[in-house]
Amino acid sequence: MSYSPWFYTIFASLLALIFMYIDTKLFDNPKPKSSYIKGMLLVGSIVWIIIYIINKGIFSSAESSSFISGLNEEILTGPVNF
Repeated sequence: MSYSPWFYTIFASLLALIFMYIDTKLFDNPKPKSSYIKGMLLVGSIVWIIIYIINKGIFSSAESSSFISGLNEEILTGPVNF
């Protein structure tokens, strides 16, 4: 099952919000609401960039998605004959 990159971005942002809230309550270190928003935006943008690079960025080939260059050609197998 493949989810949209936006699903992972929103999920990571909400998870960051939860962890920031728990951190604030455990260590009694109040933060303004803008810190929560900045943290969510930072985590969400990092996750989105990583997913973009993995799916469509520099690691995928423009011609095809295969890493085997001779996929459509005859590939000789067996022991070497020299």
